[in-house]
Amino acid sequence: MPSYSDGSGNTWGGWGKRPNWLREALGAGKRLEAFQVRSGRGSAKKAFGLKLSFF
Repeated sequence: MPSYSDGSGNTWGGWGKRPNWLREALGAGKRLEAFQVRSGRGSAKKAFGLKLSFF
């Protein structure tokens, strides 16, 4: 799942070198937080205080 997206299909996982589309947007004055993907994942865990175990 990508961590950052521009809403036009460009994504970046947050690892390695930032892609050109993101570097250009940041250079134009946009903030990195504006591209952060907001996932509902984990919200139930927080809302209900669930502890998940994989083993």
